[in-house]
Amino acid sequence: MGTSNPTELTDAERRLLFDWYNHITTSSLIVIGGIIGFLPKGAMPQYAFVSLALVVIGATLALGASARLRPGEKAASTWRIGPYLERYAHGFVAAGAGCFIGGLTKLIF
Repeated sequence: MGTSNPTELTDAERRLLFDWYNHITTSSLIVIGGIIGFLPKGAMPQYAFVSLALVVIGATLALGASARLRPGEKAASTWRIGPYLERYAHGFVAAGAGCFIGGLTKLIF
């Protein structure tokens, strides 16, 4: 099961991937709120910019994937870079969260 060619997916697989990408989008919004909530006072550190960028990229990819995989929607006829990168949306969100935790840990210790 992959997202490279959604015409080959069964209806159950499309619904499962749709829910998965919606889950990633919702989780990334929670991570963004956590990052903003735990920012130190004063100027925004560089690691926070990087972590927010990674999480926002992951959320955008997941949101695009869930829109593309909506049940009842026709698949795109041409190959684009988006469906390829959508596979790694959870990786972008995880990398952004890890980057923030690592940067925050450096400040604390």
